[in-house]
Amino acid sequence: WAVSINHFARGLGAARSGDTAAAEAEQTAISNIRKNLDPTTQPYLREEVSVHEEMLSAWIAYAGGNFPDAIRLAGAAADREDAVDKHPVTPGEVLPARELYADLLQATGNPAEALQNYRALLKRSPNRFNALLGAAQSAMAAGDRDTALRYYAALTAIAPEGSSKRAGLAEARALLGQVASREP
Repeated sequence: WAVSINHFARGLGAARSGDTAAAEAEQTAISNIRKNLDPTTQPYLREEVSVHEEMLSAWIAYAGGNFPDAIRLAGAAADREDAVDKHPVTPGEVLPARELYADLLQATGNPAEALQNYRALLKRSPNRFNALLGAAQSAMAAGDRDTALRYYAALTAIAPEGSSKRAGLAEARALLGQVASREP
């Protein structure tokens, strides 16, 4: 499981950068890990390796322009991960499948559905920076400015001293600043 996380991170970075060959190599490594897991491996860890494999498949499909398969695979991986209670002595997911699914929905022009998935994730994992940012951007893209402003405000509240160079913080502060300057 721990080794799978490394392959997953490298594969996801490769897929999101358009290097599908490198992503596929990492996916093969995860597949081999899954196939060779000791039968006594805890079910939670076994399931996380499967989620890594399936989510990486989704991002490889996205990188290859196969958006329907990407969304189907990512949705299935997110549902799988949601169905398993986190093991009490393991760290949380590196990148939750529900967040990656929402990212794919946003990237494929489905902001309203992406927003629903960011909201679901934020119920389970409150105040995740990337989920708050994704929710704000999805709400804005869906034409719901008030909801976007609430998420941007929450984002700046959890990172009040955060670098304005960090993706999303400058965007949030600029939009909130525009709104504040218009108020009487």
